[in-house]
Amino acid sequence: MRSIARLLLTFSAAIASWAACPAGVNPAQIITANTWAFQLVAGDAGTIGSAAVGTFAPLPNGILKVVITYSNVGVVTRRQEATARYILYPDCTGGEFLFYVNGLGFQTEFVFVNNFTQIYMVTDYMNPRIPSTSVLTGIARPTTPGCPPGLGDTLDILKGTTWSFRTFGAYYDNGPGASSVGMFTPFNVAGQGRLVGTETITYGGNGPVVRGAQLSGRYLIYPDCSGGEIMLMNRGNPVPSLQMEFVFAGPNFREMYMLNDSDSNNSRSVVAGIAKVY
Repeated sequence: MRSIARLLLTFSAAIASWAACPAGVNPAQIITANTWAFQLVAGDAGTIGSAAVGTFAPLPNGILKVVITYSNVGVVTRRQEATARYILYPDCTGGEFLFYVNGLGFQTEFVFVNNFTQIYMVTDYMNPRIPSTSVLTGIARPTTPGCPPGLGDTLDILKGTTWSFRTFGAYYDNGPGASSVGMFTPFNVAGQGRLVGTETITYGGNGPVVRGAQLSGRYLIYPDCSGGEIMLMNRGNPVPSLQMEFVFAGPNFREMYMLNDSDSNNSRSVVAGIAKVY
């Protein structure tokens, strides 16, 4: 019995030391010190899907300043500015976000990850304006606010980089799923954003595999350098082009959270993605 009691005491002490705020820091200081980029995708196996990307800036009074792009089976709400609310658990383990934008309402539980440099989220309440997926799950990371000092053309924020990326189908109407991996190199041609690259795409059991598509495309960067748009073309059939909104995540503009914000191919697809500097 004494051994069991000692073990329980040791275990309780380990939990207490784990679930604690850093010395001299309260939960609000942890989250309000940054603007966060986030991505949410469908977390269930329903027949329809949803996904979102955006940024939120927590204010000290429990308010979130949000910019969100949300796709629900091809119906897109693009760069909607909204307010939301948050609560923080006193032990600094995480908290709750409550979003309401353009008729979409959802609440997410979140936990901090990796010394408070990342967030994992899952919805514990969702009330969409249009019937859709019942669960969203995702990630958030602090992002670099504003453009780098001395940057002229915002297109040059990607100068000299090559990006590795993957996409994953939050929903694809013509089959069970669509996912891809690839690389692209962006470059500025007289004030026009262009890119070239390669991509291998699989459309699941009901569709083809497109290997090594020779991509061309375009990109733009928003004036505040929070993100932009990427158009991937020459992908092959059945979805020959893909337009994706993205937000920069992490420090120094070296990661993107992506979401298709156009369904020009009438594929009713909801495609999310992540890109990182190669």
